[in-house]
Amino acid sequence: LNNILLGVITSANNPEEDLKVVRDLGFSTCQLYIKDYSSELARRLSRSLKEYQLTPNTLICMGPGNYMWNFTEGPETIGLVPREMREVRVEKLKRGIYFCKEAGIPAVHAHFGFIPENPKDILYIEFINTMKPIGEYASKRGIDIYFETGQETPITLLRAIEDIGTGNLFVNYDTANLAMYGKANPRDGLKVLGGYVKSLHAKDGMYPTRPDKLGKEVLIPEGEVDFPAIISDLKKMNF
Repeated sequence: LNNILLGVITSANNPEEDLKVVRDLGFSTCQLYIKDYSSELARRLSRSLKEYQLTPNTLICMGPGNYMWNFTEGPETIGLVPREMREVRVEKLKRGIYFCKEAGIPAVHAHFGFIPENPKDILYIEFINTMKPIGEYASKRGIDIYFETGQETPITLLRAIEDIGTGNLFVNYDTANLAMYGKANPRDGLKVLGGYVKSLHAKDGMYPTRPDKLGKEVLIPEGEVDFPAIISDLKKMNF
C-alpha cells in the first residue's frame, strides 16, 4: 500500500493501556472514541500517542442521545439534521473540537444525518446554517471536520460541503455504508467525493433489500465493495 497508513478505531478513555494495544498490534495510526472530554485526559492522550509513536487520524464525536441505524427511525435520530437533539449535539461537537486542539488530534468525524437531497428543503437549509459556525469554530482552532459517508448520496454530501464552505470540511469514506444505505456504488462515489476524501473505513456490505433495514454488513471481500479498484483509484488521487 506504499504510503497509505493502516489503522484501527479504538477507545482511548484509558490511553496508556488502550493505545499500547494499538501499538502492540503493529498499527501506526488510529481513530479515537472517547466518552468524556477533559484537559487532563487530553494531556494523557497526547503523551501516550507520542510514547507509542501513533499518529491520530480523527476523534469520532457523536451524541448524546440514541442513533437508530435504519431507514425508518434514522432520519429523526442521527446527527445534526434532526431538530430535537441538534443543540446539545452541537455543544458536544464543539467540546470535541476543543479536545482535539488540546490533545493534538487533527480532525473530528461523525455521522451528520440524512442530509436532504433537495437544497431548498428547510432541514437542508437549517443544517447548512448549523454547520457553518461549527466549521468556523473548528477552523479557528486548526481542526478539520470529516463527514462519514452513508445517509446521503455523494452529490448531496458534496453540495453540503461546498455550501457550508469553511474550507476545513472533508470526507471519511466508509465504503460499505454507501452500499448498505443504497446511496451509491462504493467505487463510483469516489468520482464525486474523491477530492475531499482524507480517511477510509475498510468495511464491506450488501445493498439493502428491505425498505426499513440497511443492507447487511459482511466480511471483506464478501460484499459489494471492490477494494482493489478503490485502493487503485485512491492512489491515483494521491490519497
